[in-house]
Amino acid sequence: MKEFLNRHVLFPKKYGAMPYYYLLFLFFAVFAALPIKNWFDWFCFLALIPFAKFYRDSYGEEIPNYDWEITAMIAIAALWVLNYQYYYNFIFAGFCIGFSEIKPHIFKNRVVIYLSAVTACAVYTVIKQGFDINLFFGLLFAYSCVFFCSFFCCFSKKKICVKTR
Repeated sequence: MKEFLNRHVLFPKKYGAMPYYYLLFLFFAVFAALPIKNWFDWFCFLALIPFAKFYRDSYGEEIPNYDWEITAMIAIAALWVLNYQYYYNFIFAGFCIGFSEIKPHIFKNRVVIYLSAVTACAVYTVIKQGFDINLFFGLLFAYSCVFFCSFFCCFSKKKICVKTR
């Protein structure tokens, strides 16, 4: 059994169990989509398949250079907000951006695209249904995840620099 698990691991071991916990948000998304009533619901529902693949690919061993995958994750998350007011798929893209070891100008471009999409979705939701608690918590998670990750990475780099001195 252990040999099977070692060969079919979804995420590198160095990340521990955390990536698997975030997969729970995708299961919640599946339940948020039910019942599927029309073709747009089917489209959003099936869009979770490439979304999950892009999330898995973000844990690759090499330094990520996948702007189109990040953009696709943001677009799919925006579709979910427009159809279901489900903001939590933005968390995946935010963490992918925040944990990427990339040049500052590329990081800045990704953050601008990410925050623009989240803000546009929030404005759409407020216009459509007003401000509610789901919007508050969705925005709290969506806005904070990219900054938390980048802060954590900067803190880790400073800690490593202090240890090497």
